[in-house]
Amino acid sequence: MARILLLLVVPLSVHADWAAAGARCGDLMKEGAAALEAARQCSDAQECAITAELACPFDCQSAVNKNADLSRLKEIAGQCRSDIVCESCVFPEARAECKDSRCVLARESEEILVVVDRKTARLNDTVSVTIKNRSREAIDLAPWCGAPLLLLQRVGPGWKSHSPYPTKDCAAPSKKLEPMREITYSLALQRIYFNGTGTRMKPGVCKFEAVFSRQVPMRPGVPFQKSQSDELPIVR
Repeated sequence: MARILLLLVVPLSVHADWAAAGARCGDLMKEGAAALEAARQCSDAQECAITAELACPFDCQSAVNKNADLSRLKEIAGQCRSDIVCESCVFPEARAECKDSRCVLARESEEILVVVDRKTARLNDTVSVTIKNRSREAIDLAPWCGAPLLLLQRVGPGWKSHSPYPTKDCAAPSKKLEPMREITYSLALQRIYFNGTGTRMKPGVCKFEAVFSRQVPMRPGVPFQKSQSDELPIVR
């Protein structure tokens, strides 16, 4: 009987440790989000640099002030890093710039661009989002319901993904985009984008994400790449 009790107790203890670690990382990530925002403050592009040392749990690449003290952020990243998430990281050529007194990643040098037609939007707006292929080869855009674009919304230190609401073309094949071509989608924010529970979009900081493959046509097992727009504040 003693052996049976031991087998039951050990897994429960492990699950308790996992739960405690998850809660601990949740608190650390809140602290880290505030520290990362402080580390982004700038007055000139020369002050900004790109680091990958904070990747997983934070973005794969972060733009920060060169003089910022990142020691605490590195501690948090080390304690909460996910190797599974890190395996999906890509590091496109980029540069850091100072925009609105914050160090941000400049996306002009990327081959695949996602460009929104405005700097801010309202919940009831219809926005135009353009995917531009500046590379020398065709790409295949991952199909979603109506548009090959996810909408990411900042939630705490991370981003929550919103898929297009399934109203049309959910079984559509991938979309081929030829070299030096672009395609534009008109997207009604509050009508098209929901979260997994069917709740409509809320005000917040968002960005659009295109998922694509350089293997045409797209095939299972082929690595995907991602390109994101600049952040888009959405207000009521």
